[in-house]
Formats: sequence, structure tokens, C-alpha cells
Amino acid sequence: MALVAALLVLTGIVAGAVNAIAGGGPLVTLAGMVAIGVDPKVANLTSTVALSPGQIVVGAQTWRRFRSLPPESHALIARKGIAVVSGALGGAAGALLLLHTDPASFRRIVVWLVLFATGIYALSGRGSPQASG
Repeated sequence: MALVAALLVLTGIVAGAVNAIAGGGPLVTLAGMVAIGVDPKVANLTSTVALSPGQIVVGAQTWRRFRSLPPESHALIARKGIAVVSGALGGAAGALLLLHTDPASFRRIVVWLVLFATGIYALSGRGSPQASG
């Protein structure tokens, strides 16, 4: 039991670091909890609640940075606003799915949801300017 607890703590630390750097920490915690036998619906909810404080801190730091941008950066802020709105809509859709799906069905579709989220993370950097060396 102590080994399982230690692995979960390590998973939480890794997920928090991943979240702070690039997002996607819930993929780490969800996989870790499902691997030890936690129901995927419970693992998803636990992961979201556990990582929320870190997300709030990172969001506040990002907001502070955006507030200090010069006025010509308003287009960037508008794009980030669109990302916030689409994220909120996606979160609401995910919450409804979680609430209205029985555990057996959720267990079958969670793999596809994680694959979809991984694809979004993988493609999220496309189209952004690359730094020239």
C-alpha cells in the first residue's frame, strides 16, 4: 500500500510539472489512477480537483504577464480569449459527458477521449512562428 501511495504522489508531482510547462497533466494522473484500479470516472474527477490549484496559480501568472503587454499585442490577447472560451465549452461538454455516462461506457470511451486530447496537444503548436537561430 505504501508503494501505491508513493507512486501516486510521484504521479501527482509529474502531472503538476507537466501542467505548469505545457498542460496535459490530467493525462498523467488519469493513467496513474486507472493503472492501480480506480474507476476512470472517479480518477477523472479526482485528477481535475487535485490539479486545479496549480492551474489557478499558472493562470494567474499568465494573466499578469498578459496585462503587461503593450497595446499592439491585443490580437494575441484576443486569440487567448478565444482559447479560454473554447476551453470552457469543452470543459462543460466533458462535465456533461461525465455526469451522463455510466461507468462501463465511460471506461470504453475514456481511451478515445485521452487519444483525442493527446492529438489536440500534439497539434496545438502548429502554425506558430518558429524562433530563428
